[in-house]
Amino acid sequence: MPEPGSHRRQTAASLATLASGEAVVTYKLAELTHKVRTTATPTYLSELVQTHAPPRALRSSDAPLLVVHRIHTELARRFSVAVPSTWNSLPADIRLCENILTFKHHLKTHLFKLT
Repeated sequence: MPEPGSHRRQTAASLATLASGEAVVTYKLAELTHKVRTTATPTYLSELVQTHAPPRALRSSDAPLLVVHRIHTELARRFSVAVPSTWNSLPADIRLCENILTFKHHLKTHLFKLT
């Protein structure tokens, strides 16, 4: 039986081995976005995350993309811009994961490959 809290320590240790702080931010934003998209909670965040609906059917429309609001660069760190940009930059197979554990596994693997 695993020791209580060991999963959190393993996750923290694997995140600590990521080379850049940017990868950790990407991980946290993507994880939060996945939770908002699958559970619609917290409500105040789910209202900021809008799914992009292309005007015509595209092959890429199978993998959900989010609307990225056009704003000035000094506001690019806002949640309503950072989350869709981060989410849309992920490969389609990761965005399509419904289970949070599977999503985290694929996300970490993707980020490790980038470093």
